[in-house]
Amino acid sequence: VKDSVLGKAVAYGDEWLGNESVGKRENKIVALPTGNQAVPTIEPDWDYNTAKGRWDQSHFVRCILEGLRQARSKPLNYGKLADIEQEEKEAPGKFLDRLREGLRRFTEIDPESEEGKVILKDRFLTQSAPDIRHKLLKQAYGPNQSLDTLLQLAQTVYYGREYEEKKERQKKTKEKTEAFATAMKNVLKQPEKNAQRGPGEKGWACYYCGKEGHLKRDCPQASKLPLAPCPVCKGPHWKRDCPQRRRSPGSDSQDNQD
Repeated sequence: VKDSVLGKAVAYGDEWLGNESVGKRENKIVALPTGNQAVPTIEPDWDYNTAKGRWDQSHFVRCILEGLRQARSKPLNYGKLADIEQEEKEAPGKFLDRLREGLRRFTEIDPESEEGKVILKDRFLTQSAPDIRHKLLKQAYGPNQSLDTLLQLAQTVYYGREYEEKKERQKKTKEKTEAFATAMKNVLKQPEKNAQRGPGEKGWACYYCGKEGHLKRDCPQASKLPLAPCPVCKGPHWKRDCPQRRRSPGSDSQDNQD
């Protein structure tokens, strides 16, 4: 069966090459491949990071699928397989299982056969999640790699998402913390508009002696004894400090005059 499929695939490649209308319409590559070049039996030197390499891969799959179609009585419902795409949170292994199930459901092809593996590898490469597909193509992985190799790299990308997401969350948290700290620092540097200035700041003057730099309670002149005794009790202190003085309306103004 394998030789039959490959033979028909090579024949289709030659037929496609000979069909100038198809070649002119679909192909933009300068050198058109023959059937044997399109369906090589050894590892081809295709660069999947270039337009030509991707076209060679696509043409290879096209020839193989036509070979399968001609070798089997039941037509391959390739469109149904093309609808099976990897979901955003779906593990690569589960996605591959869905592709296998789709191959069984929509075709008579055994997923474990060589033909089935070719189709699965192509669908896995082209219908994986964008980040996984990008990584596979960047590593120049093509249909000639084994399914296990493709799956291993896909799982590396899939499980690496959590680490990258964690790093991104930590980065955002750090940025928010730094922004908050900077904002608070700027706020603390700016004095409140209506805040009172403290002792010693310019604009403050002692109520007792009229000099700046201290309050009345700290005035060095306030501790000096008066030249005359207290007029209330005749003691050696200021009237405002007299323990016998009775407070009466206007006493505050009198103190201010003392």
